[in-house]
Formats: sequence, structure tokens, C-alpha cells
Amino acid sequence: MNHRTVVARWVRGVFVVLCALLPLWADADVLDDLRQQLLERRQKLQEIEGRIERYRQEVAERQEVADTLRGQVRVIEGQVSALTLELDKTAVEVEKTETEERVVGEEIRRAEGEMDKKRRQLREAIRLLQVVETDSVVETFFKYPSLSGALTEIRAVERVQQRTQETLGEVKQLREALGTKAASLRDLERELKELKDRQEKQRRTLEDQEAAKERLYEITKSQEAEFQELLQEAAAERRRANAEIARIEAEVRAELARQGITSLGGVGIFDWPVDPIFGISCGFHCPDYPYRHLIGPHAGIDLPTHMGTPVRAGADGYVARTYDSGGPGYSYILILHGDNFSTVYGHLSSIAISEGKFVTRGQAIGATGGAPGTRGAGLSTGPHLHFEVRKDGVPVNPAQYLP
Repeated sequence: MNHRTVVARWVRGVFVVLCALLPLWADADVLDDLRQQLLERRQKLQEIEGRIERYRQEVAERQEVADTLRGQVRVIEGQVSALTLELDKTAVEVEKTETEERVVGEEIRRAEGEMDKKRRQLREAIRLLQVVETDSVVETFFKYPSLSGALTEIRAVERVQQRTQETLGEVKQLREALGTKAASLRDLERELKELKDRQEKQRRTLEDQEAAKERLYEITKSQEAEFQELLQEAAAERRRANAEIARIEAEVRAELARQGITSLGGVGIFDWPVDPIFGISCGFHCPDYPYRHLIGPHAGIDLPTHMGTPVRAGADGYVARTYDSGGPGYSYILILHGDNFSTVYGHLSSIAISEGKFVTRGQAIGATGGAPGTRGAGLSTGPHLHFEVRKDGVPVNPAQYLP
């Protein structure tokens, strides 16, 4: 075999290794399709969010006339439509998150395949270098009849060495990227579970709200006079509860001071008493509160949720009052906290704590109600929790003290 043939074979071998070490672009059809699906889900979410906002405005307008039977029914119907859209939104969010999972899963699969390929290429390059580097530089020059042949081999080996170092860096980057994508996949799996949990809660809330209209017709016998009588009774009961809350807070704090209990600990911020799966349906002093002319401004926030949702204490505190109406009247809990704060939890279907006891942040204290005519509901247009924060006995905006 002559020297030209040897050089030619070396060049071809090095060329093959260099080509193998160059980045390869995988077919991106699957990823492109998944990313297009992701874009469509995001666009659908924006559309649904716009429709939800329009329905919320419509519900707010309907609440202006909620002091008649027909008006209250229209409010409930509007709430059902809004809740249905919220459920649709969550369904699209589930689809979007599942698509994101598939995108990341496909990216991980491709990155693993690319890393395996580069590892094989590195092994081949290292094998070639081991064969070549058994010769010293002097021996390499003596292998060829001319200087150009030796220089060709030396330059080719240098290129393989350089590309090998670059590929080692790429493998390291791929390994780091895989770690990041694996973490993203775990986050998406957790997010998907939370979305499906929320979806189930929203479905139950919607069912409760749909049943509320029939229950309202049942307890009023579809008669406006019956509804007005119930409305006035509920309003009077709610005014008594508000007055009682203010009086009891002052009396209990004075008694605790006499017992030498001068501090109930710091508050900072309050935890959400229930998961705000539908956000806040009526905020602090919201102008469209339907009963403001009967009991005054809305003193807290309303958090729609399905009947029987566990209610948790917003912070450590002392239970000053638990009132269970024993029927469809307004049931509530009053808890005193440090820094002269207190919280009220209203429309409860059940109460799980006793007066005179200390509670801890996040402790279960009862369950939500609010469907018209059900236990603990009082004056209400549907299942939800009424949550108040008071400072020095005066209601303040809870949203300013929630995370």
C-alpha cells in the first residue's frame, strides 16, 4: 500500500468522525404540531376569559334587582352561566398543561437520544485518537515521504481533538438541560393534579348553584310574597349578627385582658379560608351587593365554593363566638387574633370548634354552605363563604391581608 493511499484513508476516517460529531437536526414535525396545539389552547383561554368578564358584569347588573324573587333567580342563572364558563376555562387549562407535558416529554426524549448519539460518537473519536496518538510527532513525519502527508494527518487529528472537546461540552449542556426539563415536567405534573382537583371542586360548586334555583322556588312556593317575607327575616337576622359580632368582640377582649391574656400573637397576613377556585364574587363594599339597602355595605368578600368545603382559620386566634342557627338562618364564627384583628366566617353549614378555644392557622373550623334554604345559609344567592377581616372591631378589606 503506497503512502498516498494511507493518507487518503486517514483523511476519510477523520472526515467521517468529524461529520459524526457535528450537531444533527432532528425532524421537528411532532414538536411543531404540539406547539401549535399549545398556541390554540392559549388563544381559547383568552377567549373564555373575555366571556367570563362579560358574564361577571352581567351578574353584577342583575344583582341590582336581587330583592325580588325573579331578580334573585336571574342572579342565580347568571352565576350558573359564569361558573360554567369558569369550568370550561379549567378544562382548557387542563388540556394546555397536558400538551405542555407532551412537549417537554418529547424534548426530553430527543435530548436523551441526542446525548446517546454523541456519547457513541465520542467513543469512536477517542478510539481513533488512541490509534493515532501511539505514534510520536517524529514517527508521524517518518511515515510519509513528504512533509505535506505528515501535516495532513497532524491537522486532521487536531480537528478531531478540537471537535471532541466541543462535543464533550455539548454533552454536559445536554445533561444540564435534561435536569432542567425533568424538573419542569415534575412541576407540570403537580400543576395538572391541582387543576384536576380544582376542576372537581368547580363541578360540584356548579351542581350546587344549579340546585339553588329549584330550592329557592321550593321554599318560596314561587310566590313573591313568600320571598319578601323570607328576605326581610334574613336581613333582620343579619343585622342582629353584625351588631352581636361587634359587641362580643369588645366584651371578650376585655375579659381576656382581665385574665392577663394581652397578646394573641402576630398576624402578618391571613391565609385563604378556602381555596379561591372562582376568585372573589363580591368584594369589600362592592357597589353591586344586592342587599346593601337592607343590611348596609358588604363588610367582607364572598368566595364561591361547593357546599361542605372545609373552612380553615386564617391565622392563630381565640374563638370568641360560634353561632349555629340550627336551620336556614345565618351561621357564623368569630375568631380574635393579635394586633386587634378578628375574622368572621359566614354562611356555614356546620361548625367544628367551640367557643373559648384557641385555634391555629389553617385548622379546620367548619364547612361552607350558602345555598338558599340550607342550614346556616341566611341571606344568600348561592353556595359560598362570606369572609371578613376586622381591625379594632371595624371591617376592613380582606384582600389587603391575603397572599
